[in-house]
Amino acid sequence: MKIEAMFSPTRHPQANPSKRRMRELASSAVSKAHKRWPELLSHIEGWLSRTLSYSTGYSREELIFDNPRPDLFEEFLKKGSEQKPPAESLKVKVLKAYVSMKEKTAKRNKRGKKSS
Repeated sequence: MKIEAMFSPTRHPQANPSKRRMRELASSAVSKAHKRWPELLSHIEGWLSRTLSYSTGYSREELIFDNPRPDLFEEFLKKGSEQKPPAESLKVKVLKAYVSMKEKTAKRNKRGKKSS
């Protein structure tokens, strides 16, 4: 599955590609089986909840519900407890997400000032 990151221009926030992507995702999922929309909606919501946010580095499930990040290879690799990353508390995750957002905001603002 090819996933491409799209960003809103800093000067034109009304050009929001995320809304367009959501419409495309919904229409592609429903176009062939529109009668199954109620069944598909919960799956789409789950995918979006588990998707990592570029700005925070965490998924919504991690920050809101304190669920662990799913390890896609755990079943195949049979990692021992010493090979797994240490668990982070929700407080640490939120603090790291806040710092990450502030750093990315500062970089974006710095880039914007250079082009003016």
